[in-house]
Order: sequence, then structure tokens, then C-alpha cells
Amino acid sequence: MDKFYNLLCRNLPRRYVLPLTVDENIPLDQNLVALHNCKATATKRSPGEVYLTHEELHDDELLQYGGLEFPHINYTQYNGRPYRYFYACGFGHVFSDSLLKMDVHTKELKVWRYPGLFPSEPVFVASPKATEEDDGVVLSVIITPREVSYDSAQQQQQAHS
Repeated sequence: MDKFYNLLCRNLPRRYVLPLTVDENIPLDQNLVALHNCKATATKRSPGEVYLTHEELHDDELLQYGGLEFPHINYTQYNGRPYRYFYACGFGHVFSDSLLKMDVHTKELKVWRYPGLFPSEPVFVASPKATEEDDGVVLSVIITPREVSYDSAQQQQQAHS
């Protein structure tokens, strides 16, 4: 099953920047994105048309964790504002098998992974007196499946009959 899953499209983090206003006097083919540390572009192609290119927010290291899902940032302080870090689940299998912290400026990736444990969507909770964006904890429910043999399942069923 893992071989099949790993052949599928992987979800990788990308950033698009959408200009909220485009002045009609802006020259054609000019990049409208002026954000520091951002490689995404928004180029006016014709009146009423803007062409976007994305910025990859990862490097090749992320591919060994199978891409990601459920990204989360420090929403309390950075919702709608520039942020540096996001947290997500890595999917090297059909189920989430790792927790990821990505620095979108440096593309540095930190990973928590333990064989046989499957984390849920991470939630970042800032420390009460946080002074840095990533000063806090990441909460996640960790699923720990247990193996049940056919014999023990049959014994349990007979005990309840």
C-alpha cells in the first residue's frame, strides 16, 4: 500500500501572492510583489490580467517525508500577517507519520517521527509571554494502533458471546 501511495501526487507547500489592487497605470510585465524574502511573482500581462508564479516553501528534504497536510501557523499573532514558521503533518504513508516545522525563509525543516506512531493535525499554542513567533508548543494527538492477532480477536468474541 505504501508503494502505491508514494506514487501519488505529493502535497508540497507553495506560496502565491495575490495583489489586492492593480493600478491601471502600472506597466505591463512588472512584478507587483514587493515582499522581502519572497520569490513568488504577480505580473500584469494586460489590463485586467495578472499572471502568478509560486514560490516553493521547501527543499528536497521534504520529499523523504512524503509531502505534507494540515499546515498550521501561530494564528494568534500572525493570522493575516507575514509569518516565518508553519507546522504540518508529514505523509510518508497513507496515514500521517511525522510532525514537521518549516522555516519558510531558510527552508530548514525540523521533523518529529517515531515508527508506529501516527500524529494528528498539529496545533501551535504560543507561550503566554512569547517574544518570538515560534515560542510555544505544538499539540497533536498521537495514535498508537495495537496489533490484534486473529486468535486473540476470536477469543474476545467468544468471551462476549
